[in-house]
Amino acid sequence: MGRIKGLGYAVYQWLVMRLGVESVKPDVHVLRFVARTIGRKLSPEDTVALVRQVARDMKLKAYELDWRIWEYQRDL
Repeated sequence: MGRIKGLGYAVYQWLVMRLGVESVKPDVHVLRFVARTIGRKLSPEDTVALVRQVARDMKLKAYELDWRIWEYQRDL
């Protein structure tokens, strides 16, 4: 119940973001950035929680920090 076959966690986060929920899509760019920044890999769920908390601490919307991370990673 509450699960759609083939719908992964990252896609789910992207969909809820499209509905206005403050969240982050844990794609490869975000996962790699967080792992490199803290020195270890986190699960997608822990990555989302961490980036959301950092965004709040920085007084940013979660999607704004997500986008900044994505652009930074893309330019590497």
